[in-house]
Amino acid sequence: ADITQTQIIEDLRARWDAAWNRRPLWNRGYSEAFRPNVPTMLLELLSHHNFLDMKFGNDPRFRFDASRAIYKGMLKFIAAQYGFEPVVQPLAPDHFALENLDENRLKLSWEPTLDSLELSAVSDAYILYTAIENNGFDNGQIVKENFVILENLENDILYRFKVCALNAGGKSFPTEELAWCNLSDSKGTVLIVNGFDRLAPPATIETDDLLTFASDWDAGVPYHRDYSRVGKQYDWNARSPWLDDDAPGHGSSYASIETKGLLGNTFNYSARHGESIRAAGYSFVSMSDEAFAAADISPEKFAMLDLILGEEKSTRAHRDSYPLMYTAFFPQLQEKISQWQNANGAIFISGAYIGTDLLGENVSKQDSIFAKDILKMKARTNWASRGGIVYTTHHSPFPWKGAFSYNAGQDDAIYIVEAPDAIEPADSTMHSFLRYGDNNLSAGIAGLQPAPIILLGFPFESIPAAAERDTLMEAILNWTKTKIENSNFSQ
Repeated sequence: ADITQTQIIEDLRARWDAAWNRRPLWNRGYSEAFRPNVPTMLLELLSHHNFLDMKFGNDPRFRFDASRAIYKGMLKFIAAQYGFEPVVQPLAPDHFALENLDENRLKLSWEPTLDSLELSAVSDAYILYTAIENNGFDNGQIVKENFVILENLENDILYRFKVCALNAGGKSFPTEELAWCNLSDSKGTVLIVNGFDRLAPPATIETDDLLTFASDWDAGVPYHRDYSRVGKQYDWNARSPWLDDDAPGHGSSYASIETKGLLGNTFNYSARHGESIRAAGYSFVSMSDEAFAAADISPEKFAMLDLILGEEKSTRAHRDSYPLMYTAFFPQLQEKISQWQNANGAIFISGAYIGTDLLGENVSKQDSIFAKDILKMKARTNWASRGGIVYTTHHSPFPWKGAFSYNAGQDDAIYIVEAPDAIEPADSTMHSFLRYGDNNLSAGIAGLQPAPIILLGFPFESIPAAAERDTLMEAILNWTKTKIENSNFSQ
């Protein structure tokens, strides 16, 4: 218990809060601890009466660090008992990328992630997992280097890949999934870049009287699915007392998701985009945003850049000293997008915060310049719609006309988009082609100068219906391919 508690305190103070308290260590006759015939401890880490504790507890990043500290404490106890030097399992690799070579040969590469808290958590090898179409992943193959070249891949088949790091201590969590497909009769190749890495707790409202998790503002982003969520909080009054179990006071919440949890970031959106790209007659290859920002890639090889930004946005933790994470358009990515546009490459970007993360509070001058001069976008509001319906304008540049929906809470197969952006043209070269059905705010803008660019204020992958995703993606690709000089848009 002392080894584990010490590890937790050290890690949480280093990562989260330098003032994290160390509480008493007891040796008592608790039945749950002394009846099992194995070394046992009871751990009480968070207080449900402390709002700051609950903010930490609802943060998937904190959960990972706390859980890793518990695992390391158990590991060090066992190592001490048996007299060996503990080796901590590595962290998941990053900078994951797929690169087309000749004759259906594909290079997969990644970089190890160093753990500043554990010198032993170094990768010795990797496991590459492969899945075909919607089937499950195979048992994996061991790779000694941080890259592998796959040969004789079949045309017209959608492949999915993920990588885990290995060492004597075990196996890491996986990377994001990346997808690839080469069509035998392809119209061109689309480069998919996954920029949706975010994990985050829900937003909060904190006043003298009100303390609440404001999931209507921002529900946060769980890792895959969060089964600790039971529903939205309805008693916000910090002074509201407990009366009985049916009226428990402050913190009372609905039980609407008690049995199913809340879906978050599943890190597999390149395949969802890729399915629609394939349906439109195009091949595709994918990579992470970190790899894209660091790579030397020519737009001449690609029909379009498809940047997935999901619910990516600048996110800080619960202390001001914690660094900002998950900025949608970080400086190196801005530079790459600018270079892509200057080389006349077509660009498609979708995400719930693509406007407000660039043009909200405390943004830099460079962010404003990038939004105005490169994306040619203005942000109107981050709470553009609750209905989940968008429709094409009368003079949309696309031949397809009509309405479709993204997931505003009706579908459990994809994460909920609770706060989409309304985005507007920054100049006369961009025009609104999609609007939200409940208020007519601009949901999508497009333009052709100096190169085709399409921006959506909601994530493309959040459209539940595959047929609607396919229709929209085909319209986008066909339009970017034509590059008409004087299209007729609706304002």
